[in-house]
Amino acid sequence: MESVKKSVVVALEPYLKGLDASSYDNSVLNILGAQPVQVEFLTLVAIEEEFRGSDGQGTIVVLLPHSREFKRWHELIAENFHGAVKTFELSASQFWGSDRYANQARILHQRMNALSQLAQGQGFKVVLASFPGLMQATLELSELRKLTIPLKRGDEFDSDELLDRIGDLGYQESDVVTEPGFYSQRGGILDIFTLHQDQPVRIEFIADTLSTMRTFDPVSQRSTGEINECLIPPALELDFHHSNHRAYSQDLHTFLLTNERLDRHERQGMVDALLKGFRFPTLPLFFPLLRRSSGQRSLWDQIEGVPILSHGSWPRHVDDYGSFTKNIRNAFKSDLESGKASYPPEEHFSAPLPEPSQPLIEFGNPFREGPKIWDGQSRTLGPLNLDTSVRLIAETLQEGQRVFVLVQSKSQQQRVSSVFDAHNISWQESKKPVMACLRHVYEDQSVTILRGDLSQPVYLDLHQCLIIPEHAFFGEPKRRAMSTKKSLKAVLSSFRDLKEGSLVVHIEHGIGRYCGMKNISVAGLSSEFLVIEYAGGDRIYLPVDKLEQLQKYSGGSSSSPHLDRLKSQGWTKKKQRVKKAVKDMADELLKIHAQRKTSPGTAFSNPNDLYFQLEADFPYEETDDQLRCIDEVNADLSSAHPMDRLICGDVGFGKTEVAIRAAMRVVIDGFQVMVLAPTTVLSYQHFNTFQKRFEKYGVVVALLNRFVKAKAAKDVIDKFNQGRIDVLVGTHRVLSKDVKARNLGLIVVDEEQRFGVGHKEKLKALKASSDILTLTATPIPRSLHMSLLGLRDISTIMTPPTERLEVKTYVVQWDDSIIKAAIEKEVARGGQVFFVHNRVEDILELRSYLSDLVPGVDIRVGHGQMTEQELERVIVDFLEQKFSVLLCTTIIESGIDMPNVNTILVNRADRFGLSQLYQMRGRVGRSSRQSYAYFLTKAHMMMTPDAEQRLQVLAAHQELGAGFYIANYDLEMRGAGDLLGGAQSGHISDVGIDMYTQLLEDEIRKSQGGPQRFEIDPEIKIDIKASLPPTYIDAESQRLNIYKRIFSSLEIEELEEIKSEVQDRYGPLPADGGAIFQVARLKLMLRTQRAVTLSRVSDSKYELTFGSLEKEHIKRLLKASEKRPDVFKINPDYSMIVTVEALDEAFQGLDGLIYALDMLTKY
Repeated sequence: MESVKKSVVVALEPYLKGLDASSYDNSVLNILGAQPVQVEFLTLVAIEEEFRGSDGQGTIVVLLPHSREFKRWHELIAENFHGAVKTFELSASQFWGSDRYANQARILHQRMNALSQLAQGQGFKVVLASFPGLMQATLELSELRKLTIPLKRGDEFDSDELLDRIGDLGYQESDVVTEPGFYSQRGGILDIFTLHQDQPVRIEFIADTLSTMRTFDPVSQRSTGEINECLIPPALELDFHHSNHRAYSQDLHTFLLTNERLDRHERQGMVDALLKGFRFPTLPLFFPLLRRSSGQRSLWDQIEGVPILSHGSWPRHVDDYGSFTKNIRNAFKSDLESGKASYPPEEHFSAPLPEPSQPLIEFGNPFREGPKIWDGQSRTLGPLNLDTSVRLIAETLQEGQRVFVLVQSKSQQQRVSSVFDAHNISWQESKKPVMACLRHVYEDQSVTILRGDLSQPVYLDLHQCLIIPEHAFFGEPKRRAMSTKKSLKAVLSSFRDLKEGSLVVHIEHGIGRYCGMKNISVAGLSSEFLVIEYAGGDRIYLPVDKLEQLQKYSGGSSSSPHLDRLKSQGWTKKKQRVKKAVKDMADELLKIHAQRKTSPGTAFSNPNDLYFQLEADFPYEETDDQLRCIDEVNADLSSAHPMDRLICGDVGFGKTEVAIRAAMRVVIDGFQVMVLAPTTVLSYQHFNTFQKRFEKYGVVVALLNRFVKAKAAKDVIDKFNQGRIDVLVGTHRVLSKDVKARNLGLIVVDEEQRFGVGHKEKLKALKASSDILTLTATPIPRSLHMSLLGLRDISTIMTPPTERLEVKTYVVQWDDSIIKAAIEKEVARGGQVFFVHNRVEDILELRSYLSDLVPGVDIRVGHGQMTEQELERVIVDFLEQKFSVLLCTTIIESGIDMPNVNTILVNRADRFGLSQLYQMRGRVGRSSRQSYAYFLTKAHMMMTPDAEQRLQVLAAHQELGAGFYIANYDLEMRGAGDLLGGAQSGHISDVGIDMYTQLLEDEIRKSQGGPQRFEIDPEIKIDIKASLPPTYIDAESQRLNIYKRIFSSLEIEELEEIKSEVQDRYGPLPADGGAIFQVARLKLMLRTQRAVTLSRVSDSKYELTFGSLEKEHIKRLLKASEKRPDVFKINPDYSMIVTVEALDEAFQGLDGLIYALDMLTKY
């Protein structure tokens, strides 16, 4: 076996006592005595040496004890090499026991990404691997390389053949590409999201020539940059070529016959799916069976000559691997006993090796000799604080040695530089990575601040240098958050997924059923029409240029509404009733809004040192979203107008910290703060959070709810009324008449939609003069619409906090073995379990059943029909960890924060709304532990299609920060909350949420004196073909969505933006497609001129007729006819003839008409 790579040993030699690199030829280099920060530093030294020595083309493997350490090492390497070194993750995929129901796509994609990068051998890469990840069998890297399709601009391809090859690589076709592993083809454009790219790629062909390639944003679908070449590696660890499907299906059928307990229908379904080339969910379970012909090996056996750094000793890895394989073997046996299709784990994983078969650098193996860390060359330093850090830095500089301070953000740099300025310590900034700075000689004696990170300070005698991370100054290291870019605008699509059979609502005709599209020619205009069916089978044909009159119906009621009857008075009466309610609501909204804008609010003073200290004490690195929200709130607080801001963010994403900082600014200026929570338990939690953050600053925080005895409550109220309490936290009790703040400055409201109508009315009275900050997790649709209408300011936090792991989500039919394993696994690790069962009448029977299933586990019941005191006692006992399983109704949905509860089971999940399920899943996963959510259902055939869709959405969106995607689906699946009272829900059911919102928006525009969206709907009577043909955009739902956006545009610029996007996504517009944008532009211009019809008089002449004209409009028309009588002529009835032949030759036909109308707007 080869020895450890000489260049790496030479790089490590100066830091290790007793290591002679010139004569070292062992296959394993064991480093003893290294502290964690020294392990970090030596790992960075080895990566630096391999990176420089390989001219940026090598590979190094870092073997970590657990995949949860990947994130920390990914950040450490990114920070210290400034993004020049890419990291890839290789963990093991698992398919046994409950893991078979988990969404494994992310792990499979990460594995394929790492394997593809290794197979191509291009660029420098660090593979962060777990031991099972290295030992799991996979395709030969040479086979992966052979299957990969290289694409280069200018290459010739048969497009049909290329699509077949992409399908053979395991990519799945989709209308829109938003996730890795999918592709979409539209004419000469191919979108594909490969597993090794950060963004999908849009490939455009002219005939068979690859013309252009560009990356694009999966959210907005807009191009982001040009590229000249790319690779399409396989999406599966299997050669999925269509020629193999028959042999694969035969092998699978033969194997499944050995499982006598497996249902024959399930067996045949899997075999048939594979024969047809479909990927069923458990297909990866059988990869070793199907790879027999092509061969397979673990990655460990395929990385000869690659430096491997093992964090932890080899025996420790082997022991942990033994436990891992034992667990999955047991799960495999359980699967077979319960009649599930499965495959032996030993076929997936290599047997553990007592000794490594590859050259290896390991840390801390007490059973192997090796050099020790040389304390004289790298010394760790104990915990420091601000004073000791400054003193140490000053002493180091006085001794003529160097100091490097590592920061991870601009805010950290500003913080430490301000400390140095205050202590007269000179400093400079460097853009170089820390490893490069160690090689550089600095002449002047100053502190160098640079981007980087280590877990603690370290002194390097070799370099006469002190390296100190920023967190050494201020205490605990700031824990960084993952960055997830998501656009709120992309989430709020009001015309999503309209399909045949969907209910729609037309502004003039009411609720009907969408029956598809037809191409029809009317009055010379040939275009697509929507077919809408009403009661009695009557139909209307709606041209796409009138789509602004139509909305998808979402009423929020569990029952479907009746279809309206054409030409009846039913819809008219309903609409008039809703319009009146909407007018009243708009008046009230505007009244509050106007009061807030005209009320003399308090402009709070700028943040001071006390505020900045509170900021520094926050134990996490703020996410970009959090910082933006804090800045927006601070700007509101500095304004002379009262704040009314909505903070939307997933459960536990840091909304409370935003409120705490706002409260601090208000309290510093001598004002008081109220914090309202919807439940007693949640108010108790907020009290603890605020008190803990404020305790060292002299801020007095008090609690007012049913936990507080009457005498103590009176004392709290008296002190608050006298101004001796700064922050009062409580339930609606704080809205009582006897609570009269002496100097109220801010009200923080958590989950406002959960308060009753009466409490909202009291809140409303306070809102006109006080600053309001509202917090919500899944924002209610009405809140979103109000915010977008400008009646409320909205801030969003879509980035997850550090050390929060995604909740592993399983959608399974009731299975005793899964339930038993889930509860026992959580209890065994000292955790607790929520079991949600929303039927009070048989909840005690279920408790008895579960007690028999998991004997010895303490299970208690909580539900809304218990007295408030009984329920609170149960929840407090659970909070204090006095029992393990809380069997309850949806009382847990309202935001109880219990970090020790990391498993939730929801019975009959198909009966819950999407938002409810999402909120319940958010009750777990609020610590650094892996958490689990099991959604238990009846058989799939017994679920409604909507229920199945809800669960699919939830399983697909396990990623942190999915709340706004959930809210988007929720817009369609439930109605709107009502911010102003409970009276509006019936009106929403009458007309649907989107039509209700449109009517409300129109009423607000009208009340504000703004332009009316649909005040005039011009009719165009000219001979023109205008549509987006199916040959251009095949998917009807996409065509509909684009039509809707085109004809809902209010500005020419908005229309041009849509046109640019359409051409980017689908290629050059065909003639009919270009005409649709001309028609939309004409309609916008005709509305501006208040024209009601446009008709062609002759080839070069058009007639405009107008609705009611005001003096200003008449003056403009007369002026135009005076200035350009050759173009514009006014008839006695005030219709107008427009002659385009009098214009420049470049402007004829429709282009000339558009040019003439543009001229008309300028008079």
